[in-house]
Amino acid sequence: MEKNVVIIGGGSAGISAAVELSKAGIPSIIIEKENAIGGFPLKFSCKAVEQCTGCGLCQFNEILNEFEIADKTNLLTSSQLENLKGNFGNFNVTVSQKNGNDKIDNLTLPADAIIVATGGQPFDAKQKIQFGYKKFKNVITGLELEEKLRAGGKDIEFDGKKPKEVAFIQCVGSRDENINKGFCSKVCCRYALRMANILKEKIKDVNITIFYMDLQTTGKDILSTYNDIKDKFEFINVIPTYVKEKDGKLEVRFDDIKNGKMGYKEFDLVVLSVGISPNKGNKDLAKMLGININRFGFYDLHDSCETNKEGVFLAGTSIAPMSIVDSIASAKNAVYKIISKIRG
Repeated sequence: MEKNVVIIGGGSAGISAAVELSKAGIPSIIIEKENAIGGFPLKFSCKAVEQCTGCGLCQFNEILNEFEIADKTNLLTSSQLENLKGNFGNFNVTVSQKNGNDKIDNLTLPADAIIVATGGQPFDAKQKIQFGYKKFKNVITGLELEEKLRAGGKDIEFDGKKPKEVAFIQCVGSRDENINKGFCSKVCCRYALRMANILKEKIKDVNITIFYMDLQTTGKDILSTYNDIKDKFEFINVIPTYVKEKDGKLEVRFDDIKNGKMGYKEFDLVVLSVGISPNKGNKDLAKMLGININRFGFYDLHDSCETNKEGVFLAGTSIAPMSIVDSIASAKNAVYKIISKIRG
């Protein structure tokens, strides 16, 4: 009898899982709350300058193309899970879907297994009031810079001008137990280094300073990128205390440990490298599915990609912060585990 898998979430992990299941001849249905699939990677920019830097965007685009032609995939957009009953091999999934008239239709779907691939969300930089996000217009997030770069064009301007002095502030919303974010988001150092390199390519005379706690440069692709570009930028090993406006500039204050005093530098643009947070709806969905969440709000792994409920599996940043490449790999891992279980 043909098996069937319901995938909750249509980002990089959910799409990858659907494609991999299709290759194995197993049909799947993606339940996506938005009106289209893709998630945050649709906002990301290619970060290649002279060669690919391994950011994963090309791999994501390939997966999207594979999904379009896969013959065992189905998609429900503007939909969300309402209820789950049954057990591994015999689930009944109730889904609500908005139709074109904004009316709600309820559907019941059979499923042998469930993959939770609901992803994460960018940290809300407004919580770090000391950095002036949404107060000063040239304080932006890494995601907003991604969108600016994706829009293309040879000239990159902010407030009608090309910035001459740019600061990146790392670990905004990561590695901070005071706000229950005592984890590394893993992707922030990577995207900051890559985007700094693109800015330098587009604005030759720009000066870039990177304020950091620790630079995470593990992995072949990002380590080689770092070694290629590290001499282009100034690295200051401290997280600033605050940002303020002064005479049309952004003044970044920090503890100048080397000289034993308070330091400051002025910038035209400050980029906050925000981390990945769990989705706000994780707690409610976990209760509906009967699975656990950890102390940070991500879904709790029981074993490999499995949860405490048999037949419910996890993939991507629903588990923890991870890159596009790692999200795709985790989705494949979940699919391999499902195949081994439902086919015996």
